[in-house]
Amino acid sequence: IARIFSRIANGSTRYGLGASGFENLEIWLAPLPEQRKIARILTTVDNLIEQTEALIEKYKSIKQGMMHDLFTRGVDSTGQLRPPYEDAPHLYKQSPLGRIPKEWEAGPLGAIADLQVGYAFKSSWFREDRGIPLLRGENVGYGRADWKDTQRLDESHAFQYAEYELQDGDIVIGMDRTFIKSGVKITVLQAEDCPALLVQRVGKFIATRCESDYLRVLLANPTFHADLMLQQKGMDIPHLSKSEILTPVVPRPSSQEQRAIADRLLSMDRRVASESDTVAKLKLQKSGLMQDLLTGKVRVKVDETEEVTADV
Repeated sequence: IARIFSRIANGSTRYGLGASGFENLEIWLAPLPEQRKIARILTTVDNLIEQTEALIEKYKSIKQGMMHDLFTRGVDSTGQLRPPYEDAPHLYKQSPLGRIPKEWEAGPLGAIADLQVGYAFKSSWFREDRGIPLLRGENVGYGRADWKDTQRLDESHAFQYAEYELQDGDIVIGMDRTFIKSGVKITVLQAEDCPALLVQRVGKFIATRCESDYLRVLLANPTFHADLMLQQKGMDIPHLSKSEILTPVVPRPSSQEQRAIADRLLSMDRRVASESDTVAKLKLQKSGLMQDLLTGKVRVKVDETEEVTADV
């Protein structure tokens, strides 16, 4: 039905349907008892989708609270959150970040990480049909890469730029228009994104004096994002330089504590990813059911009890 409406809709400034589009639409109409059973089946899937999406939002909310606690209080030698400052002021000290545990250091991101900036490939080398994908600013999404608009580099040139080849797990940042409505353009690359080549105005983070997993969760910290936004320059096209990206002050616990903090936050990420996969599968299942049940391709069986109930 949606495809039919799309085909018969018209207009230039306002794209819409006339009354005849609804009045003349022919649909498959099952007997009433069968309609009700189809509705129950599809509503059940809808409810599962809603419940799973609510669980995802709950996990995301929990993670935000965990981030605040873990990046301000950390975990002690027993693996527990340190008590808050109000209960144990002797465990904390003042820093550019405010109060942090006495064992921690605080300094610019550049003290524990570096940023490799991409290469200025010639646009005349770009291809759309074959070659190695080029990770440009347009492809750096919020958390995940966005390949809707993909340019590629012919393999005859690609072998010369092995140092710019990206791998599964690499973390990249878009240096132009870094902050968008859906979030911050920082992407953790997945296996399906690779191989790809790093292009100018995109940077790859490299852990130098910290645990790589800690760097990953640190770059997702809203406090870091707020400080990074203050470094942004330009009005028409807000942008960041390498030095500006590495300027924000970040906390630096011991390596052991870094791993403990990262483990907790990444475990929550895995839960969200698992439930998101479930939602995607349920939506695919619903789409298939709609195609089968709402067109009569597959008929549902209605027993006598359901027929009597429908008649009543």
